[in-house]
Amino acid sequence: MYFIDNQDITDPAINLSLEEYCLKNLDPNNDYMLFYINAPSVIFGKHQNPFREANVAYAMDKGISLIRRISGGGAVYHDHGNLNFSFITAFGKKGLQAFRDLLQPILHALDALGVPPELKENNTIFIEENKISGNAQYTNLNRILSHGTLLFNTDLAVLHQTLDSKSDILSSRGVDSTSSRVTNVSEHLKEPMDILTFRQKLISEAEKFFGGLENYELSGTAWDEIFRLSKDKYRSWTWNYGNTPAFSARHRIRSETHESSIRLHVERGYIRKIEFEDDDPGKETAASWKEKLIGKPYDVISLKCMV
Repeated sequence: MYFIDNQDITDPAINLSLEEYCLKNLDPNNDYMLFYINAPSVIFGKHQNPFREANVAYAMDKGISLIRRISGGGAVYHDHGNLNFSFITAFGKKGLQAFRDLLQPILHALDALGVPPELKENNTIFIEENKISGNAQYTNLNRILSHGTLLFNTDLAVLHQTLDSKSDILSSRGVDSTSSRVTNVSEHLKEPMDILTFRQKLISEAEKFFGGLENYELSGTAWDEIFRLSKDKYRSWTWNYGNTPAFSARHRIRSETHESSIRLHVERGYIRKIEFEDDDPGKETAASWKEKLIGKPYDVISLKCMV
């Protein structure tokens, strides 16, 4: 097993690009492990609707990034108190079922720290009926990316505020997250510990479990490709919002003379149709609103200003 050095980068767009680059470009005869910490962000699944999963207006106001990942699963909140791990392995006979084996060093490390974990369905990890880790996978039928989170000392108040969507979404073809009570690992430790010490204990346990780890440093050319991918894909509106499954949303909108409840039908991030749900605002006003909105990106900030 090789251990990839991410150079202590905390930019979520770069770290997601790093995972994808390594999955697609490193020697397929080897297995790789990666740990990283992200700045405040919401990382949502490939088939999810960000407007349904997060309080987008709050996140944008607080400078919290919203980024779509290549794997499925639910939305998760990251900050400097959350430790992320990734394994890149061969598809193999076990396929997606191999994740439970890969999680063993993490489970053993938690147990050794006096925090007995419980591995439940969908490879989620709980402590005393509270979730500390959500996990997801992606495969190209050649290699598998298995990655997850570990809540160590995350700001849970911000987590709840950010993932409370206060959604105007009425219907969506996207995959919804499953809500669970959460806790931080640090709250259950017998002695105080910082997240970097916790990270090192996980690495030490992985070294024992996998029979040693060999450091792997990416070349400058590889990093150039990773930075390019982060810019072209993970920072792009098209990837993060344009790939949202079709949905409809209700908003209140007003002009100087009229206020109405409208239903917006959105496809690939763009408003395609408007329906008026109460009194007809009149032909001229309706035409003006349609001209203003139809064909435009669904922008929750701008729409809130119309309420």
